[in-house]
Amino acid sequence: MSSSHATLTVAVAALAAPIFTVSPAVAQQRMDDVVVTASRFPESRADTPIGVRVIGADEIAAGAYAGLPDILNKLGGLHIRNNAGTPDHQLDLRGFGITGDQNTLVLLDGVPINEVDGAATRLSAIPVNAIERIEILPGGGAVQYGGGTTGGTINIVTRGPRANERSGTASVLVGGLRTFDTRITGAYGGERIGLSLAANHFDTENYRRNNAITQTNFMGDVRLLGGGPSLGLKFGVDHQDARFPGALNEAQIRADPRQTTRPNDHGRTDGAFLTLTGATRAGAIELMSDIGWRESRNNAFFDGFGAFSYNESTLRRLTASPRARWSTKSGGAEHTVAAGLDLYRWDWDRRSALDSGAIAAPSGNQVANKRGEAAYLQYRLGLASRTQASIGGRLERVEDELRTSVTAQPQTRTQTLPAVEFALRQGITDRWSATARVGTSFRQPHVFENNGTQLLDAQRARSYDIGGEYQARGFTTRLTGYVIRLRNEIYFSPLAPDPLFGFPGANVNLPPTERRGVEWSVEWRASPSLDLAGSVNVQRATFREGLVGGIDVSGKDVPLVPRYHATMRAAWTFLPRTRLLGTWVAVGSQRFDGDQDNSFARSMPRYDIVDLAVAHDAGAWRWTTGVRNLFDRRYFSYGIVFTGATSFSAYPQPDRTFFASAEYRFR
Repeated sequence: MSSSHATLTVAVAALAAPIFTVSPAVAQQRMDDVVVTASRFPESRADTPIGVRVIGADEIAAGAYAGLPDILNKLGGLHIRNNAGTPDHQLDLRGFGITGDQNTLVLLDGVPINEVDGAATRLSAIPVNAIERIEILPGGGAVQYGGGTTGGTINIVTRGPRANERSGTASVLVGGLRTFDTRITGAYGGERIGLSLAANHFDTENYRRNNAITQTNFMGDVRLLGGGPSLGLKFGVDHQDARFPGALNEAQIRADPRQTTRPNDHGRTDGAFLTLTGATRAGAIELMSDIGWRESRNNAFFDGFGAFSYNESTLRRLTASPRARWSTKSGGAEHTVAAGLDLYRWDWDRRSALDSGAIAAPSGNQVANKRGEAAYLQYRLGLASRTQASIGGRLERVEDELRTSVTAQPQTRTQTLPAVEFALRQGITDRWSATARVGTSFRQPHVFENNGTQLLDAQRARSYDIGGEYQARGFTTRLTGYVIRLRNEIYFSPLAPDPLFGFPGANVNLPPTERRGVEWSVEWRASPSLDLAGSVNVQRATFREGLVGGIDVSGKDVPLVPRYHATMRAAWTFLPRTRLLGTWVAVGSQRFDGDQDNSFARSMPRYDIVDLAVAHDAGAWRWTTGVRNLFDRRYFSYGIVFTGATSFSAYPQPDRTFFASAEYRFR
């Protein structure tokens, strides 16, 4: 047995042990303590038919994590990959590989923030110190939020002001690779109005040469407090300067994994947003609405060994989401009906030239517009405390238009896309419950996927989940199995010829594909001084049948989907105000990007990473010091092969680094 397989076996055994050692006498429900917004209305997690993973602010603050993707990886069990050298790593729920970001919807306070050009979601633009909690719905959210939710939905909820509150924090982190991270928050709440602010500035040279990153964010929330109708305004601005090191081939990695092959590549992003929220009640009916505006401006320069390329793009997005919920009790049951509308419009413009001086007369231009209207309805039935069931549906109409400098006429398309879901939670005892869900979802192509002679079809999926949960005082475990069957999956395939120029590689609708997996998570308060948690996701993604570019891919593995992703976390208070924090992440082998026909002789190697930190509280101060990649593993989370190649290219990840931080809390 290999060392990595042995490590995984030990981890699974460690997760399993609490199930057989916890005493039934300590049973106590913990679900009612958490409020979530998975239904787009505040509610107890116990009232949702399917479990929601929740990461709290205290968990985030305790670990001194290296950004939001790191938090989602270690606390949320998501697979992440770095395929560009930026802090905005790709997210992947339930094994979608390179399209993980397009199949995992990310929300900021209920408003989508995924990028429409296929780039990784800009998680670095969210100050980590502004987060109150993160809600993760694996495989869910299609009825409530629409497209891009086949893998699941992540809702990042920021902290707002509270009545009669005066608080704040200030912190600084210094680490290896010339890393500096300063953060500040403040909150002021009176009787009727409150204001909270959060800001951070992050600067690092990074592991690779020509990979320096500077990120500055500012976010605020002003709202009415107290009883009666509520009204709030969230706002923010962000700025990023980044340099891109490029991929290295095997020989270059062996010679010097820190070198760069693209010493002149760089980019800049500026963003801003406003979200107006309101809520009121009219008898048994709750009314809520969000109106959002978001804009981002990007530019990037690439020096492809003398073939220069400079591009600028602008995205503007408007959204409006009025909704209502009615609840009543009759016949010994609770009945809840939620309904809403989603209206959105976004406009995207991208221009390309040899350099910034020539951008006024661009050599290439793309303009994309999208208009959408959707309506959804969801009914939930609660019988006593043992049964929760819901059924819902959504109908979304989308109009797309794409104009490019290489096509004579604009391409247009209108599609009507449905989504339905049925979910059930059945209590078996006070501690055990069973869950089941079946649903459909969809995904629309982003603007680069439509850069051909015709617009692609929408991707459709049908999902099946079945699982169980056990809860007692200080202990929770959940096991879920799932199957996702897709048709017209949207994917870039190097096996297909480009429809315009004929060279290999094109965005296509794939023949039928499938994802299967098992997700297992455990949280255990082993003692007053020791907390343990972990997760194991075992998954497989395959092409079910059909040809791509004339090549039969039936039964082949979809690239960039690791066979397993496992995490373990421990927090041990070994002195009254001092805690030792440890995390372990293991990622299984996976096919290289570009290897759709599985003809490349090797797979990406498995890897595992251990981080340790010690945190000490002294009055209003918290001091933390730690090490990332404790055992100095040499690894990469993204690699690619090209048709006919005998070697691969990859993005080497950082070796062992140390850090220290200090935080002061105002009250």
